[in-house]
Amino acid sequence: MKQLLIIFLSFSILFLGRTAAIAQKNVAGLAFVQLQIDGRAVIIDNFSTTDAVGLDNKIIHTACFDMAVNDLDATKTILADLQVISKAKKKLPMFFITFNPEGKVVDEKIYFTTTVQEIRIPALDASSKNYLKAAIKLTAASVQVLTKVNAATAVKATLNSHASYLSNFRLTLGSLPADRISKISSISIFPGDNRVQDFILELPGTDAIKWDQWFLTGAGGVKKEQGTIEILNPNMITASFTIVLSDVEIVSFSTSSSNQQTGKATIGLRIKNVALK
Repeated sequence: MKQLLIIFLSFSILFLGRTAAIAQKNVAGLAFVQLQIDGRAVIIDNFSTTDAVGLDNKIIHTACFDMAVNDLDATKTILADLQVISKAKKKLPMFFITFNPEGKVVDEKIYFTTTVQEIRIPALDASSKNYLKAAIKLTAASVQVLTKVNAATAVKATLNSHASYLSNFRLTLGSLPADRISKISSISIFPGDNRVQDFILELPGTDAIKWDQWFLTGAGGVKKEQGTIEILNPNMITASFTIVLSDVEIVSFSTSSSNQQTGKATIGLRIKNVALK
């Protein structure tokens, strides 16, 4: 009986080991899409395209994708390009290159005369374990599709980069207490226009006195603050990116508490300008 148990356990360990090896092989062999702008490249996720005829009977080419926020120079440069490319006199083409699981190019789409409609930074949450990925939407006047290409630039470097997490952030807004902010709602950058937008943050009720004073004495644009949201590297000291918040107004203030939970404050804010640096 003891020998049978040993044989069974040995077989189980061997089976689990083979299963784990197969799983690792499948994860490593996934297809992926790479974005290239001006010779720099990053891997993107959830890439989708839509081609449609507008009311003016002109074709509109739309692309949407997620882009990991990390400390790579290529990532920083491409995000900077995405913020200014819509207004640039000489617009850089964008290359979307699809690779199969073996790392060979399947096809390539080149977007010309592009306009970035939105760069959305997702909600930040101090308790989250997920990676931070910016969601990007753009349109192009024309698209060229190639089937025979050879582009594998920066693939390895992108895969091995240091990722930022949704929990790694630090808010500074004037002299207001912000060390214990737990959540910040999503914030978008609209490169084509300076669109005013609202966002919300949460913090402990014990830190809310100065925020309440700001609302009571400076709401309605009477008092504006300048601030930043730093996206921190895994060391929680240096920042990979900084979201610059200009002319921030407070638009709402609320608190809640119960016998089971520590009180919290929810602050509504309005931003005039946002930039990612």
